[in-house]
Parts: sequence; C-alpha cells; structure tokens
Amino acid sequence: MPGFTGRPAAGSDLRYDLRITFEEAVRGVEKEITFPVLDRCPDCSGTGAAPGTSPVTCPQCGGRGEVRTVRQTMLGQMMNVATCPRCRGEGRIIETPCPTCKGDGRTERRRTLRVSIPAGIDEGHQIRLSNEGEVGPRGGPPGSLYVAVHVTDHPSLTREGTELFYEADLSIAQAALGT
Repeated sequence: MPGFTGRPAAGSDLRYDLRITFEEAVRGVEKEITFPVLDRCPDCSGTGAAPGTSPVTCPQCGGRGEVRTVRQTMLGQMMNVATCPRCRGEGRIIETPCPTCKGDGRTERRRTLRVSIPAGIDEGHQIRLSNEGEVGPRGGPPGSLYVAVHVTDHPSLTREGTELFYEADLSIAQAALGT
C-alpha cells in the first residue's frame, strides 16, 4: 500500500543467477550481465502522463492521498482515515496517460551491466547492486539487483572455506620418503 506519503512506490528488487568457474571464483573476475528490467519510460520520463501534460492534484483528497470521514456515534465523533480510492494514496492522478507506457511510467527493456566478482567468493553468495533493480511506477525510486553467484565444481580440487584440497594417490614409500 503506498500509504499517505504522496510519493510513488519504490521499484522491485531483482535477482540474477550468475554461474562462474572455480578458477574465476578463486581469482575474482569481472562479468557482463544482461537482464530484462522495467525502466523509466523514455517518452514521459517516468511520470506516466502523455508528453506535454503532467499529473494533476487529486480532486477527491486534495493531494493528501487519504480521505477522512467523520461519523457521529453515541460515544462522540469517530474519524476514519483511509487511502484515497481515486489516486490510491499517491495524491496525484493522470488525466491523459502516456500512450507508450499506458500511464505506468515504465517500459520493459534489456539492461547490460559489468559486475565485479571479488576473489574468494563462495557458492550461493549474493552481491547487492543498489538502484539497479526496476524503477517504481510513475517516477518511483529503483529497487536493488541481487547477483547470486554459483560456482562450478573443479575436476580435481575441492574447497572448504578458504582451504583448497587435492587428493593424490601415493604409495607408502612415496609418503614416507617424500616425492
């Protein structure tokens, strides 16, 4: 629920699953990722109003985003505060919606980012990129992008925390004398 703030809601957080090799996890790597996202409409600049127009103050709530009703009861007056049904708590309405985004202020597009994966990252760790998620409807702030890292297994090395292990077949003589 937008609440009584008169501000547009924030955009959604996104998750991107990134698979890297064992060697890339050990050394660190920079990867380019491409993902679909709802981004600010280029025609209305995210307002949701058709070009040449702008949102107007809601006439039902006067821009407060809430409506108040007062009832008389035998105990006295009772005031009820509710989200404005006309503007849904935003305080503004769009009389002429943008034809490109249908008044939402967002359109879907593909975005490409370069992500730095730090050396030593482990399976399942996430990297948070603030303000890289979807933008909110009608000019709301963007959410975050969470990059979930998945590391492929190495054919001969295993990892436990910061330690690397290699299993080698040795004879008793090689183990006793060194090889």
